[in-house]
Amino acid sequence: MTSLLNEKYGYFKEHLKRNNLEGLCLDIDDTIAATNIFWAEHHIKEFGNPEKLSAEEIIDKYDFASNVPYWNRIPEAEEWIENNCNEIMGRYDVKPIGDALIHISQLENKISFVAYLTGRSEKIEEGTKKWLKKHKFPELEIFSLPDTQFLNKIGANNTSDWKMKFLEFMHPYIKGLIDDNTDIIKSIPETYDGKIYLYNNKIKNIKQNIISCYSWSDVERNILNDLYRIKNKTE
Repeated sequence: MTSLLNEKYGYFKEHLKRNNLEGLCLDIDDTIAATNIFWAEHHIKEFGNPEKLSAEEIIDKYDFASNVPYWNRIPEAEEWIENNCNEIMGRYDVKPIGDALIHISQLENKISFVAYLTGRSEKIEEGTKKWLKKHKFPELEIFSLPDTQFLNKIGANNTSDWKMKFLEFMHPYIKGLIDDNTDIIKSIPETYDGKIYLYNNKIKNIKQNIISCYSWSDVERNILNDLYRIKNKTE
């Protein structure tokens, strides 16, 4: 497994090592891009809104557009999301999460972001790059979800498994990840020594290296607190 990861990602690990770089990864969908709200807005127009909630309220209640009971029984609704995921420019009109860029910019004065680690497929990276540039997010390497064959070869059953295998392989140069999906909790091995900052979550910190952050302000505060603790240890 390690040899496969090295074959695919070793060049970037070597780049970080050679240039004495280290930092965090950023997830994209629902961490810096309001993707599920975008899908909910579409579904409200196309498939109805019996609860009369806003797109934001619907996602706050159900987490994902695919969880909404009066939409997930409509095959066309799920088909539209699947098609949107596979179109290169399908998510180009997704709005950024309000204050994500502000806090990322502020954090860049203290830490480094080294890459995006996203569950979007590799075949739509062109559209992802254009979206990031459109909204002036940092220009970083993008690591997207590989095909099923590669996932099977490295023993990854889902996106979260793949992300954790990537992060373990890249440690200590990549120190952790900012992500919104709590599924990653189940994929974190006991041996992992990095940090996962879970954005838009109210769960308790069930593991030492999982930091629950309700807002981007919380993300920034927790990262800076960790930076302060590390600095004090080394002094």
